[in-house]
Amino acid sequence: MVSLFENLPDATDAYRIDLTREWAEQPDKLGATGSAVAPTAVEFDDAGNGLALWRATKSGVEQLYFSRFRAASGKWAAATFLPGSKASEGGSGYERGVPALATDPQGKAVALWLAAEGTTATPKLMASHYNAISGWAPPLPIGMTFSGAPMDEPPALVFDGETFVAAFLAYQGSELQTVVTRFDATNSVWSRPEPRQSLGDPSSVTRMPKLASDGRGHLILVWASDAGSTYQFYYQRYANAAWGATTAVPGGAIEHPDFPLSSSFSWSLASNRDGLAALAWTDDDGSGVSTKRIRLASFY
Repeated sequence: MVSLFENLPDATDAYRIDLTREWAEQPDKLGATGSAVAPTAVEFDDAGNGLALWRATKSGVEQLYFSRFRAASGKWAAATFLPGSKASEGGSGYERGVPALATDPQGKAVALWLAAEGTTATPKLMASHYNAISGWAPPLPIGMTFSGAPMDEPPALVFDGETFVAAFLAYQGSELQTVVTRFDATNSVWSRPEPRQSLGDPSSVTRMPKLASDGRGHLILVWASDAGSTYQFYYQRYANAAWGATTAVPGGAIEHPDFPLSSSFSWSLASNRDGLAALAWTDDDGSGVSTKRIRLASFY
C-alpha cells in the first residue's frame, strides 16, 4: 500500500511499505512531472489495486499522467498520459488543474480536473471514468467554472458508498455557487450541477469546496464564504436522500483575509464510517504566524 507521495521538481515518487511491513529503501519512480509540480492523487480499491494521478508537462504542454499499482505484482506500471487530458498548446492560459481521484471498492474510478484553453477562456471541469478492463473513457465537460478558478486546488470528489459525487464552484445564472453533481454509472453521465449555496462576489472567494462521506450514502459539504468583516466555514449534510440547511461550522471563523483567495493556506475534510468528521485548516492572524486549527463533529 502506498503511504506517502512526494513531489520533486522532476519526478513523482511513491514510498511504500512492503510485504515485510518495512519501508522500502528507495521510492518507486512513477514518472516525470516537469515544471507542473502539484499534489498527486492516489486511491486504492478493496483488492489492494491502486491508481495515482498527477499533472505534468511535456514539451511545455500540460497534461495528466497516471500509473496503476497491481497488488498481485506489488509494482507500479510505467506512467502513461491520461487520454484527452492534454492542453491544445503550451503557454499562458493553457492549463490543467490539479486533479481529483476517487475509486469504488471494485476498482472503478473517476478523475476530475479543470481545463483552461487560453487566457480569456473560462475553465471547464472535465471528467473521465475508469475500469481495469477498458481503461479510461474519453473525458467530457460536466460544468463551467469561472474566470480565475483555482488551478492549484482540486475539485471535491468522493465515492459515497453508492455513487461518485463531486462539488465545485460554478456560475448559476449571475451568481457564483457551490454546486454538487452525481455520476450515473449505468449511463456514464453526470447529473445537472445542483446549486447548494451562493457565494456572492467571486473576487472574494476562489477556494474549491470539500466533500467527505462515511461510505454509507451520507455526505458533508464544507466551503468558505464571506461572513461580513471576516470569513467563515459553512457546511451542509446529506442524509436520508436530502440536503440539510446551511450551518456555520462552530469555531470555524477564518482569521486571515487571504485564506479564501490563496491555496497556500491548506485545508482538508475527512469522515469515518461512524460519522466522525474532521475539518482542519492552516490560518494566520495577520502577524505572519501560521496556526493549525481543527474541528471535530460526530453526526450520529
